[in-house]
Amino acid sequence: MTNIILAGSAAVIPNGAATSSGMDIRQRPLSWLLLPSDWPAGVALTVQAAVTETMPAAGSADWKDVVDRYGAAITLAGAAGQIIAIEPGLIMGFRWLRLKAAANQLAERSIQWGGWYL
Repeated sequence: MTNIILAGSAAVIPNGAATSSGMDIRQRPLSWLLLPSDWPAGVALTVQAAVTETMPAAGSADWKDVVDRYGAAITLAGAAGQIIAIEPGLIMGFRWLRLKAAANQLAERSIQWGGWYL
């Protein structure tokens, strides 16, 4: 019998900023996000990735928007306290990810994230 463990961490968007801290998803596949209970209504998230050996600095040009095959940004929308399921194919192969809110945040936001381990 295989044990399945739900594991998580947090991506933090600082007060006055729109982008979160980076996430190393090589060892912990990203499959869900939990928006905080104070997430502002109508603010969507997009995904940025880097393909560097080490995590880039916050202001680095190595962070790139992740888009679909039509050039549209991968957009995640949800309401306060909701869990957003992530389609693995959208982010498979990346090591470093971060989230970008559609607007600068008026307070620090901690977005829980995680995945399943077998």
